[in-house]
Amino acid sequence: MEIKTINLKENNNSVEQALAIMEIEISVARKSGIKIIKFIHGYGSHGVGGLIANAVKTHCKTLKKQKQIKQYFSGGEWDISNPKCFPYLLEISNLYGDDDLNHSNPGITIVVL
Repeated sequence: MEIKTINLKENNNSVEQALAIMEIEISVARKSGIKIIKFIHGYGSHGVGGLIANAVKTHCKTLKKQKQIKQYFSGGEWDISNPKCFPYLLEISNLYGDDDLNHSNPGITIVVL
């Protein structure tokens, strides 16, 4: 099983469009048996955190509270030394090949279904 990558900043999506795409992709991934989705949202101009990035993180908090996702990690947390990530890395061995693992990329969020 591979990590599914979805680019939310593609096509200059609005925050509302990006969140709608996120919801659809989570639903499709769940039905397809995919366990991990990497959402690319960028980090905003000047590296301060864009509107889509903030909305994705807030939405992930809500989805986790509602038990619609198991876990989520910001790009900075997506690290082999992070004890929260380690169980998923053990479970899904090809995650070790992810280009963003251990690179502290603020422009992504990893979602575990």
